[in-house]
Amino acid sequence: MVQTFYAEGLGSPALEYYLSGLAVRMAQGKGLHRQPAKSWRLPEAEVLQRNWLWWTIYCLDKQLAFRSGRPSAIDDENISAEIPRAAPPGSPIDVNILTYIIRHAQISTQISRRIMSVKASQQSLTNLINTVRDIHRQLEEFKQSLPPDLQIEEDVLPLQDRQSISRLIHLVYIRFALYGSIMAVHIPFFYPWIAARLRSTETNAALDEQIALSSAAVAAAAPKIILALRSLTINVSVPAWLAFYYPMYAHINMFVQILKSPSAPSAASDLALLDVCAGHFGHIDFVTLSEISFPFAKESANLAYKVVKAYTETNQHDDSRPIPTNSKFSNGLLATADTGDSRWIQAGFEQPRYFDSMTDVSDFCRLDVVYMLQSRVLISNLVIEQFQFHRIQHGCLEHVQLCR
Repeated sequence: MVQTFYAEGLGSPALEYYLSGLAVRMAQGKGLHRQPAKSWRLPEAEVLQRNWLWWTIYCLDKQLAFRSGRPSAIDDENISAEIPRAAPPGSPIDVNILTYIIRHAQISTQISRRIMSVKASQQSLTNLINTVRDIHRQLEEFKQSLPPDLQIEEDVLPLQDRQSISRLIHLVYIRFALYGSIMAVHIPFFYPWIAARLRSTETNAALDEQIALSSAAVAAAAPKIILALRSLTINVSVPAWLAFYYPMYAHINMFVQILKSPSAPSAASDLALLDVCAGHFGHIDFVTLSEISFPFAKESANLAYKVVKAYTETNQHDDSRPIPTNSKFSNGLLATADTGDSRWIQAGFEQPRYFDSMTDVSDFCRLDVVYMLQSRVLISNLVIEQFQFHRIQHGCLEHVQLCR
């Protein structure tokens, strides 16, 4: 398990996942996932150590599975080890905080199994909506159950919590994991290239309602992660999930939200949030002397600004034309479109590319941010194509190149 944490510092998710799997197999081989029988007559301290070790491995495995989109090595139905209620003698473990981290890990298991799995991608629209709402409800109940000293509604963490690095990391993890999970739950209805497939199979009011609810949930959750970055000091002791994964995940989702709704009243503040997050990655670039650099954050922020600016100028120059309200189109640049629409060809543009089945888009449900960054060309192409289509709808057939 120590090697797994070391691999995180190396920036090697594949090695980290592999080593975590080995730790799980070793723990299960020794029976740590089972509650020791009373007939064993183990000392209470040893039982506590066994259980704490198991649940630490459990949280690590679930976190990696959640972040990478890969399957967990642990079957929750085979666990009988109790969640400890006390720390082993002489241990500095914060029982309260770690208990809530375990509870969140159990919810993240449901996200991976009920939303991100291949089997989950084959469920009906009604079942998917019910699943999303059920897990969202559990996350809200989890948030409400947090004691006052762990409440995380403030965007800037209290000064007293900054005095203990360990406690600060725990508080930030609970905050990032909670809002990261909220975003992950709503991915099937938030990302247009996934929702497009759902619309082509079952078009009804329930789908439109859930898309609106999911978009609002993601738009509210992403800033909670981005704004918390102001309270953090980036140095070599900061884990990768804090410095890179969750901030980039929030940044990408905020970026997509802007592309979906460039005319939203919150567009200006959303652009500012992208700049805040880009500044975070710029700081990492600075403190590492550019050895660790993530230019995508700045590039996407610039692209979002150009999109909002171009959208605003288009509407100002063509106020007499109403914005299309057809249910096949949202007012955003990543709206889903009918690929059979001949106006694409008439205007000399390629038709937008969509997927034939939910299985084809299941990879886009993955939470591996590195994978998402590799897909930025597809995202950029979608932006260009949808912006072109929007201008066609308004009678403007100029070829607009924003970014490739």
